[in-house]
Amino acid sequence: MNSIQKILVVDDTGANLVAMGRVLEGLDVEIVCVHSGNEALTATLHHDFAAAVIDVQMPEMDGYELAEILRSDERTRALPILFVSAVYSEDAHVFRGYEAGAVDFLIKPIQKDILINKLKFFLLLDSQRKELRRHLEIAESESFLRTILRSLSDAVVVVDEAMNISLVNSHAATMFGGDDATLIGAPLGPLFAGGAPPLEHPCHAVEREIHVAPGQSMPVRITSSKLEGRGGLVIVVTDITQETLALRVEEDLRVQLAHSQRLESLGRLAGGVAHDLNN
Repeated sequence: MNSIQKILVVDDTGANLVAMGRVLEGLDVEIVCVHSGNEALTATLHHDFAAAVIDVQMPEMDGYELAEILRSDERTRALPILFVSAVYSEDAHVFRGYEAGAVDFLIKPIQKDILINKLKFFLLLDSQRKELRRHLEIAESESFLRTILRSLSDAVVVVDEAMNISLVNSHAATMFGGDDATLIGAPLGPLFAGGAPPLEHPCHAVEREIHVAPGQSMPVRITSSKLEGRGGLVIVVTDITQETLALRVEEDLRVQLAHSQRLESLGRLAGGVAHDLNN
């Protein structure tokens, strides 16, 4: 859900703030009103504004000085500033406003429709900027994820809520004998002998076999975790062929040892019987 957009209104006169609030009440935005340049700078630390409507004539810090400070800060450099004034209407003041970084200079009394339409334009630009930033962040996070996946020695498969593959790393492509083009979008189940493993309990290891060639399979250990915010699962598939072979060798040695011990016991028993017969 998108957060509501905000407009900053700066004027040292309370009545002007009330009047501006009434003018802007038709916009679906949050209006943040402050009485001075210092209060405006403080507000920018706590809010992300789509536009600012600033009165030029103010004590201590006038609108020009405030605009110059906002332009010098990386966070507020692109903030659209609309100057309003009932006193400074000469061209020299208007030009100075543009030099300070304003995108417009409006003379009071302000025509409501003109101000509303200008702000709607800047609200639209703000929405597009945020949407672009969101897409860039997603692209950067996916690029970062792909970099991590490439560095992992295990096969990693990302599936959506329907258990269809949405992302694989190179090790998974090698393990399953395919590539991104053939694996992405494919169902997970057919990759495993006997169908998809049960993944109801994330992080619980499951051992299965995967198809590697006609009539051949590979033993693997599978763990999974939920993909937060997007649905689906991240599945890690580890080749346990060597581990399985080691266990089989260990089991064979254990069987051989047990057999050897039985033979040894039988030998001792036979020797004891022979000794008793001799006696």
